[in-house]
Amino acid sequence: MMALRLLPFIFLAAIGLLMASSQAQAGKNQQRALIGAVGACKELNSSWTPQWADLVGYWKLNEASGSTTFVDSSNTGSTGSAITGSGITFGSNSYLGKYANFTTAGRIDLGNNAAFNTLGLPLTMVAWIRVSSTSASNRMIFATDTYDVTYCGASMQIEQTSNTMTVGYGSCLGGGSTNRRTGFTTEAISNNKWTHVVTVITGATNMAVYLNGVAATMSYSGTGGAIGYGAMNAGIGGDGSRYFAGQIEEVALWKRALTAAEVKTIYQAQHCGRH
Repeated sequence: MMALRLLPFIFLAAIGLLMASSQAQAGKNQQRALIGAVGACKELNSSWTPQWADLVGYWKLNEASGSTTFVDSSNTGSTGSAITGSGITFGSNSYLGKYANFTTAGRIDLGNNAAFNTLGLPLTMVAWIRVSSTSASNRMIFATDTYDVTYCGASMQIEQTSNTMTVGYGSCLGGGSTNRRTGFTTEAISNNKWTHVVTVITGATNMAVYLNGVAATMSYSGTGGAIGYGAMNAGIGGDGSRYFAGQIEEVALWKRALTAAEVKTIYQAQHCGRH
């Protein structure tokens, strides 16, 4: 008799377990749909890359240690020509060729080329990064001009202490919040893990940051205006006093705003099972 009384409870418990298993599987399927098939690993090229014709800068950073020339594999071919500072080496254990490793105040100078440092809006900046540690200062990933202090051009960087992402542009009319517009993510980037970062600037009130293919929550400061440029060169890994610490590869710049679907396509093709 007792066993018969317990049957409804056993049945309900079994239904609960089946529902939990189904929900867990659905979550896994959703995650797989986002990151794509493990093992996908493609450098950007014209056969699959979204908006290839509007790609104005693409630096794989596959150079050998000691190199002072950094090939631009985009349609523009704006090859960088120097390392300023020190502490930049190249590793070969990357998922996509090699990577540049930044340890001290070093910067890869990409030259003063009108193809990418006189760009108007919209624009999109992309890179794979691996942050080595949290810092008390901002760490520049990529800048189309000198953004530190004078707010010229556009940039993406890691915010001090919080490890959140910052994207912004300035009018190149001097310091102060009236001469720049900055977006901040709520989500932080983990140290010692590869992260795909995409920053899209459409206008002063329309910016987006994607971390591993997912749009981040944004807040803003500054009033912005028109984007402006000075006489400084574009660069990777450093700008003024803001130097990156960690690894960077696959840096790219588009003269258009990539869509969420296009960002996801790139991420799926390049994550290479690193998560």
